[in-house]
Amino acid sequence: MGRISQNPPRFGGHFSNILKNLSTNDIEIIKSTIIDIVKDGYNAHLQIELLTNSLKIPGINSFDSLFKQLNVLMRL
Repeated sequence: MGRISQNPPRFGGHFSNILKNLSTNDIEIIKSTIIDIVKDGYNAHLQIELLTNSLKIPGINSFDSLFKQLNVLMRL
């Protein structure tokens, strides 16, 4: 939960007093819930692509090709 700007504050900063008082087990539950929400979003997107036959196969098959594509994006 990184910070983009000071307003509104990031999740951890906004709820820091509450989070400090939680047990390790409660923190793990929150962590796994956030991970599940993110995964569900990716899974829903994948299912939509599969059902509409619009699945995009990435053309990246090696570290070198990934590095070249990242360099192109960084120049934009």
